[in-house]
Amino acid sequence: HRSDFLDQGKAIRLCADALYTASSIPANPPEPIVSKIKRNCLLSRNKQLFDQAGQVFGRWWMFDDSEMFLKKSEALDPQSPNTLMSLAVTYHLSRNPEKELPILRRYLKIDPSNPQALRLGTQVAGMLKNREFANDVLNLMEQHNPALLDLAKKFIDDAFAN
Repeated sequence: HRSDFLDQGKAIRLCADALYTASSIPANPPEPIVSKIKRNCLLSRNKQLFDQAGQVFGRWWMFDDSEMFLKKSEALDPQSPNTLMSLAVTYHLSRNPEKELPILRRYLKIDPSNPQALRLGTQVAGMLKNREFANDVLNLMEQHNPALLDLAKKFIDDAFAN
């Protein structure tokens, strides 16, 4: 157990250091930092570091790696709002609304008033032409964020008109 504990602790430190370095790299990261994050963050077995690695890879538009880390985090805590929102954003940016829809459904059960989730939900409902989800999102907006409602209704109406 001691060896495993020390190896995991070392991986946590190396992952955290690599993520700190990554914060100053806006795009096109060098391969050594990518490899260091992947290797050490996976070995860390740490949910928070999985989330952070997923967000870093998403920011770099490396969506397969982003999804992989966020799915590992989700497996550790399927109801984590941070993980679900990060996963929804990754799917949104990678133009994968089919995967985004069930994540947003779950997220909105946890935090139905989040303006970002409501905007993403509106867009996903329109892209997929999913009237049921559109109505669910519009109802949540009406309850929790009525300032967004008129614009969201217009977007939905336009999406279903095409």
